[in-house]
Amino acid sequence: MLFTPRNKLTLATRGKEVFEDRRLRLPQGDGALRADLHKLKKVMSPTGAPRFVAESDAAGHADRAWALFLALNAADQPHGPVRAYSCCPRQASSLLEGY
Repeated sequence: MLFTPRNKLTLATRGKEVFEDRRLRLPQGDGALRADLHKLKKVMSPTGAPRFVAESDAAGHADRAWALFLALNAADQPHGPVRAYSCCPRQASSLLEGY
């Protein structure tokens, strides 16, 4: 997902809805994530479109907040079974012969 203004608005709106509906709880000791969520501010651009800004400091640029919003977005998407295939037999496979 590209971080376009429209996509950021969608992600942040979804995050806000989840918090307001009390469907997400943050671990009590996760101060870094809480700080990142509080860094994020919605402002209006000169054209009147909403934008999200966050102060950048040594701890990041609200990266944890955006990661949370991306995870919520991914969880909302349809998904199917995950299949992993090996391109070649593993050396350990000979140990399992006969079992």
